[in-house]
Amino acid sequence: RGDVAVEKHDGKRLYTQQLFWNARTRKIYSNVDSKFVHPRGVSYGEGFEADEDFKDWRFRRQRSRLEVEAPRRDSTAARNAADRRSDR
Repeated sequence: RGDVAVEKHDGKRLYTQQLFWNARTRKIYSNVDSKFVHPRGVSYGEGFEADEDFKDWRFRRQRSRLEVEAPRRDSTAARNAADRRSDR
């Protein structure tokens, strides 16, 4: 209890105020707000549960910030289309 931080060898990290281990199911869980840092971003939530390797994880209530790569727009193509419309 208190400030709990777990870091796995692959860089995934969990920050929470309490953490429990169920030896029978081999799962860890927390019933309070938690922050989970993973390759796709940072997830926040309440009610964290994961297998011991953090491969299968979830929140009961989740808020996330994920980085998504968006395709770049060709600004000259948009300008050329606008020019063609104005020529009509």
